[in-house]
Amino acid sequence: MFKIGKDIGGAILAGGRGRRLGYPKSLLRVGGERVIDRVVETMKGIFDEVLIVVDDREQFIEPAGVSVVEDLIPGQGPLAAIYTALKLSSREKVFVAAGDMPFLQADLIRRLLTIARREDCDCVIPRNNGGYESLHAVYSSAARPAFERALKGDDLSVWAAFSRLNTVYVDTTPVERQSFFNINTPEDLKLAILNK
Repeated sequence: MFKIGKDIGGAILAGGRGRRLGYPKSLLRVGGERVIDRVVETMKGIFDEVLIVVDDREQFIEPAGVSVVEDLIPGQGPLAAIYTALKLSSREKVFVAAGDMPFLQADLIRRLLTIARREDCDCVIPRNNGGYESLHAVYSSAARPAFERALKGDDLSVWAAFSRLNTVYVDTTPVERQSFFNINTPEDLKLAILNK
């Protein structure tokens, strides 16, 4: 299994508290494994450096071969977590994935990374049936100032930063879109377990 070069790292956003499920989503079990361990396994097969961004490091058991870091701006959602990954990674570019995506596809990640290396852009984001998957995307460290400005404003959505970024959007196939499945509700968890 080949790994991507030293200029790109991986980051897993695992700060969500899973309020609708009553349990942190990344720690739920699918196919006998914690979701976070499934994500880590995929990421470690691609990246030499993998960070997990969490709200509280002391309450998170660190999987082998990755670094767990605390969100630099806790409680501000995914925008702050992506900013943290960009700030703390030693790499020029970072692939970011949500910690509640149990079906990440290495081939799709590699395709996004190839585009990120080829294009002069701040981020590469896949399209999903007309929507966009900002929590399954590649970001350049050049995007940090736009994220800083957005974090100082009133709108903390990831999209608040995008108007300032040079973004490449990538169309995806139905099979690739399975990678974007995430667990938000008890029904999502049941579906994930059925499709493990």
